[in-house]
Amino acid sequence: MGRTTMNNVIASTIFDQIQIWIIPIAYLVGCGLVGWLIERLAIFWVHQGARRRTGKSERFARRALRGQVTIWGILLGIGLAIQQVDRVYIVDIAANLKIPTDQLLVAIHNVLLALFLISFTLVLARLINGFIVAFAVDGSRSSVSLVSNIITFALFVLGILLTLSVFGVQITPFLTAVGVGGLAAGLALQATLTDLVSGLLLLSSRQIRPGDFLLLEGGTEGYVLDINWRTTSIRELSNNIIIVPNARVTSGIIKNFDLPAQQVAVIIPLVVNYGTDLDLVERVTLEVGRDVMRTVPGGVVDYEPLIRFNNIANFGIGFSVIIRGMTAVDQYLLTHEFIKRVVARYQAEGIALPMPMQTVQVRQLDGAH
Repeated sequence: MGRTTMNNVIASTIFDQIQIWIIPIAYLVGCGLVGWLIERLAIFWVHQGARRRTGKSERFARRALRGQVTIWGILLGIGLAIQQVDRVYIVDIAANLKIPTDQLLVAIHNVLLALFLISFTLVLARLINGFIVAFAVDGSRSSVSLVSNIITFALFVLGILLTLSVFGVQITPFLTAVGVGGLAAGLALQATLTDLVSGLLLLSSRQIRPGDFLLLEGGTEGYVLDINWRTTSIRELSNNIIIVPNARVTSGIIKNFDLPAQQVAVIIPLVVNYGTDLDLVERVTLEVGRDVMRTVPGGVVDYEPLIRFNNIANFGIGFSVIIRGMTAVDQYLLTHEFIKRVVARYQAEGIALPMPMQTVQVRQLDGAH
């Protein structure tokens, strides 16, 4: 009988322990599962919504949310589980740590909240940067690292300040110190800050974008690869990279071949001999121009070439032929093919291209030998 009673007591004790811990464990597991489900649904929603515009949103959505929402659920489950744990255990732990029980509970909740703020800041920074890449910039172009870096830095500073405030740290002196230090740094790094502000102006004005083809003051031309916090990277057609300070870009004269549209007029100057039938020249030249537009890659197929006589030179009659390319780079191949074909047609039609000539008269002065 005594053994039976002891067994019953042991069984009752084990059952009581299970009852004590089963609800906290259920909270922990349940919140973790709910967080995982919400994470899956969020990734699916972002992917479906953004794919209709860019088709490339899945990568940044998964990178931003992967595991983080599940962590939020687990943190919530830990907080709820602690509320359900028998207070005797909390009191014992506090006694072992030699701190008040209420203070221990507050510290645990502060740690959980701080971990959530850090995770949330990371997710927010990744999501915003992903949307910048997917929506603000064409997917085939380089990302704008200046905006991404500034947003990431600002969000992490905000997250750190919020985390410090959770633990009761006064951030007002810190902000004052940052303000004074920022003023001193601004005076010391004036040129760098000028480049930073210039980069922000370039991006906000949308007059120069990654992927645009530019002709810089001085004759340098190429594609914009990136605009970061200090410099603008430009790739020449020779595949060399030119690094230009942002302040130089904003202060110089620049031709952007991609604004307002990518198509460019290709103007080719020519000269024919005096006495040439200009109607024949016009007809033949336009026929060559139409053929180039239809058959050469980069030509605007439905564009009607133009010819304008504009100069009576010392050695012939000058004119310009205007054809059109899809992009600025296409003008080189179009010009190449047009010159080849128009010279061949002129030779076949008997149209002569003059050679520059200069007549020098030598007069003998009286008394000279």
